[in-house]
Amino acid sequence: MPNEYNQQEPVSARKIQEILSDLLRLSIGKYPFPRLMQEFLTLLVSFPWLELQPKGVLFLVDENNPQRLILTAHHNVAKPILSQCADLPLGRCLCGRAALRKEIVFMNQINNQHENCCDNLSPHGHYCIPIKSADDTILGVFTLYTQAGVERRPEIEAILQTAAAAVAGMIRLHRCETDRLESEKSYQAITNAAADAIIMLDNRGRITFWNPAAEAIFGYSHAEAIGNVLHDLIVPGNYASAYKSALPRFFKTGRGRLFDQTIEVSGKHKDGHKIPIELSLSRLQIKNKWCAIGIIRDITARKIANQEKDRLNQHLQQSHRLEALGTLAGGIAHDFNNITASILGFAEIVQESLPSNSQPHEDLGHIISAAKRGKDITRQLLTFSRQTDQAKSPIHIQPLIKETLALIRASIPANIDIRTSITPTTAYIVASPAQIHQMLINLCTNASRAIGGQSGVININLEVVDITPTSTKIPPGLPPGNYAKLTVSDTGSGITKEVLEHIFEPFFTTNSQGEGTGLGLSITHGIITDLNGIITVDSQPGHGSSFDVYMPTSQEQGTKPDASQPPHITGGNRRILIVEDETSLAEITARHLKKAGYKITIKANGNVALKSFKDNPNSFDLILTDQVMPQMSGTEMAGEILKIQPDIPIIIMTGTLNKSLLQKAQDIGVKKVIIKPISIGELCSAIDESLRH
Repeated sequence: MPNEYNQQEPVSARKIQEILSDLLRLSIGKYPFPRLMQEFLTLLVSFPWLELQPKGVLFLVDENNPQRLILTAHHNVAKPILSQCADLPLGRCLCGRAALRKEIVFMNQINNQHENCCDNLSPHGHYCIPIKSADDTILGVFTLYTQAGVERRPEIEAILQTAAAAVAGMIRLHRCETDRLESEKSYQAITNAAADAIIMLDNRGRITFWNPAAEAIFGYSHAEAIGNVLHDLIVPGNYASAYKSALPRFFKTGRGRLFDQTIEVSGKHKDGHKIPIELSLSRLQIKNKWCAIGIIRDITARKIANQEKDRLNQHLQQSHRLEALGTLAGGIAHDFNNITASILGFAEIVQESLPSNSQPHEDLGHIISAAKRGKDITRQLLTFSRQTDQAKSPIHIQPLIKETLALIRASIPANIDIRTSITPTTAYIVASPAQIHQMLINLCTNASRAIGGQSGVININLEVVDITPTSTKIPPGLPPGNYAKLTVSDTGSGITKEVLEHIFEPFFTTNSQGEGTGLGLSITHGIITDLNGIITVDSQPGHGSSFDVYMPTSQEQGTKPDASQPPHITGGNRRILIVEDETSLAEITARHLKKAGYKITIKANGNVALKSFKDNPNSFDLILTDQVMPQMSGTEMAGEILKIQPDIPIIIMTGTLNKSLLQKAQDIGVKKVIIKPISIGELCSAIDESLRH
């Protein structure tokens, strides 16, 4: 019997237009994508003239695995079928073959080709319609149920293919929208995570994009920035003219001299302060209109780091310069020591031979005073060069500073007020009292001269500070620890940058002639370095100066030095071998000691003296030798002599006393090292003490 569907009229144009109109309305509806696919399937099976049962399924190709179909929508299909067909490989069953072949598969009766099947299914047939994009990419397949035994009709297949093309457009549109949203999310994530500000302007200079970094750098929220003119928000006033003239030219031509490069400029924060920024500009056209994109980096931290680096480099250069000057100063001081000692010695001998009320006696007194002044300068030079050590011990610094200030007050002009703030916290440092006296006197004298004849104030502050690795504003080279911090500040004229670079160099001074030697601050620097401390200075012209001195504290407490002096004993025919390469110094020393009762033998260098001693080892009671001599040093000669006669007392004279020399002398058995120039009384006391022991 012929099937009733075979006798139906051909599908009219009106019916085709009806289905196309419904598909169009469906495509422009605001449906979520899964529901859109469901509505599409339901729509197709609702047209009775398509000779379909009200059943169907729709599969989409898995985007992560194009060889599989994923069940996306279904209508009135048995649950066992849904379970079997949830994930279908391409090529399996009728649906899989339609997708693989990219062509319609028609079956008017289920048979063994219908691989995914279940029991108790009523007889039926299938249209399996592949869903393809315009470039023939397979997107999926939808399968509709027919009555069993229905014949294949080309006009029905044409309508279904049209429907497949419509749903392919829906799928592609959805995927494009999904890709766009994913792209936007990625772009948003990148711009949100960016440490640099990203700002976009439209063709009228209004802000159209403002990322979180821009909010952080400039202080304006996204809502405050979007739609506003960039110039009104973040462009400093000094750029206003250039900005206003360049922007219209760019919007008109797309050209500008700042594009495609990175420059350093200033931006303006919401609160008004300027921000150093690094700006990179690029351009793009949107709807034939030029827009600009700026990537902005806050370089405040970099600027600070560079300034700190420059400061450290300057400090290092200054340290190297001071070290070189110290070496030079030490060499000069050694030679000057010998000259000063000769002048002082001969002047004292001549003066002793003259009547005390005579003019020559008075004139020699001036020579002696000048020589002693030269002696003081020499010791200052040696202190600066750190070629001499002073006896140091733990001392209580507070009373020492108060004592020094009492002495200073008398020498500071009455128009200058001295204000002090001394911490009550007990602080001990390892130093000699003379070092602290000299350091504080030098700093206060420098402050007084900076104030000059005007009224002013010198502030002296002492506090105990604990420096840790996390402390801020740590002076370069200062290790963590506990420090006595002495600050001497003044209200004087301040110091220029050019002068600051040389301020600790010896003989450098801005004072008028006759107002100091230019050694004060260099000596202070040498003292503080010798104490393992640091001195820094902060000054601006017209705003005074502030010197900060950091001295490491000591856990030990000092003891008062024994002020008693050994008694002076006359020579008593004791025999002394003087070893000195400076003839005049050897001569004057010999004359003084002969006058004190000693028998003197002079040798000009260590080699000659050593030979003389080897020839007659019992001819001398004491050796008095210079340390720095050609061919053989004093310690080298002393070591050889002590091998011959271990108990003979040896005194080494030096102009540069330091720890290494003291240690070497102790190691070879020398009991006494003295600093020259030395008065005859002090020399005789040292000799007598050595002979007694």
